[in-house]
Amino acid sequence: MAFDLPTIARTIHILAAALWMGGAFFMAFILGPSMRAAGPAAGPLMMTVIRRGGLAWYFLSMGGLAIVTGLYLYMEYGYAPDPFGSAAAIVLTIGVITALLAYGHGLGAMLPSERKIKRLVRSMKPGPPSAEEAAQFQAFGMKQGKNSAISAALITLTFVLMTASRLFL
Repeated sequence: MAFDLPTIARTIHILAAALWMGGAFFMAFILGPSMRAAGPAAGPLMMTVIRRGGLAWYFLSMGGLAIVTGLYLYMEYGYAPDPFGSAAAIVLTIGVITALLAYGHGLGAMLPSERKIKRLVRSMKPGPPSAEEAAQFQAFGMKQGKNSAISAALITLTFVLMTASRLFL
């Protein structure tokens, strides 16, 4: 089997999409609920994550890589000229749209929220957070938790559509 550009792109696409989706599920259904259950005890962990660069870089990198390679494959396999020309193309095109929505949601909802909390963490003095800072952290966590669930749902829908498109070939 020859390793041509489409084969390499497809491998990268599948790996990046799996890491993107897996990360979204981990955040939405494992880490988020665990941190809510831990309450204030989760604060030091989140502060460490934020001080180490946060999570947005991971999701934007994996999502971006999945989308760029996916768009290349979409064009390479001839779907771009007639995105609604067959049942497979329609399902795949809707999958492309949901992937772009998921990525846009990360850029528009999650990234700005993470930037705000990074500014808060940088402005804090050493030691435990004040009551106001703790309240801001809790609000951040709740907002990110809801957004994580939305992202996980969009990425899952994308996965289902991309997989289902193969049924119509």
